Amino acid sequence: MKRNGFTLVELVVVIALLSLMAHLAVRQLSHQTEARRTAAANRQLEEIAAAVYATDTSGEPAGFLVDTGRLPRALPGTFTNLAEHLVPLTISELWRCPDDLPDYAIRPATPENLHVPESDKASLSDATVRIPCGWRGPYLRLPTGKDRLLDPWGNPFETPDDAGYARLLGADSAAVANGSPVLRIRHLGSDARPDDQSRPAAEKEKDVTISLTPSTGAEAALEIYAVGLSSGAETELPPSTVTFRWYAPCGGAITGAVHTAAVSTHRFEGMPLGYAYVRVSVPTATSTVHRVSLRSGDNWLKIKFPVP
Repeated sequence: MKRNGFTLVELVVVIALLSLMAHLAVRQLSHQTEARRTAAANRQLEEIAAAVYATDTSGEPAGFLVDTGRLPRALPGTFTNLAEHLVPLTISELWRCPDDLPDYAIRPATPENLHVPESDKASLSDATVRIPCGWRGPYLRLPTGKDRLLDPWGNPFETPDDAGYARLLGADSAAVANGSPVLRIRHLGSDARPDDQSRPAAEKEKDVTISLTPSTGAEAALEIYAVGLSSGAETELPPSTVTFRWYAPCGGAITGAVHTAAVSTHRFEGMPLGYAYVRVSVPTATSTVHRVSLRSGDNWLKIKFPVP
């Protein structure tokens, strides 16, 4: 006799198989979702670092550090959903211009714009040297309607955050203080807890930290050579006193240094990354202003003067 339909046992088996398949599909989808969130969080860190210091399509330096001559500082946030004993600190300078940073403009290296020791102002003052500096953000854009930087899990990048964990780091990877420069930033993974307090059980829970400056540091050295040029060929300068000057952005002002000696070369240490503007003078001539792209480590510039 032919049987129609399914037995109860067969229905239970089919339902069990469908449930298992659905469970495996949901689990796989969850893994893929967490993998995408982890990748997105890592990309966020890279975008933050690029907003501070990066190179453009032509390989030239760009970002907040180049325009202002300094790293972003940890500034108090404007949030109201934190516990009373926590003071949120942010890198809001990347998306909101602080009161003490003027808008981006090309400024002459005159005394009122020079941020150098008083003893150097007279020797560095030069109205024909014009330096672009100031805030021309936003360097980083927040999602519409948001006033804080959140990772893909909805956890803040600020420090201290709602749980009191540090994500903005200064020297020696310590939590930054109000007004101090931010050297590193991290996300805490899906568990939102530092690895040293909660051993991560999976890749998605691991912390990831990124530096806001190149791995070799946030300072550069520049060696300047002054040489003579006679009949198209380079030659030594005759014995003379040479004055070397450099200028660079410093907040909304201009910093720099000067060195005068009877030498044809000089090395400046501890210069900010980005662009330096250099002028060299000898008794018979003054060079044009040379713009130098400074990367961490050693940089060189040769300036030629015509000689009889």
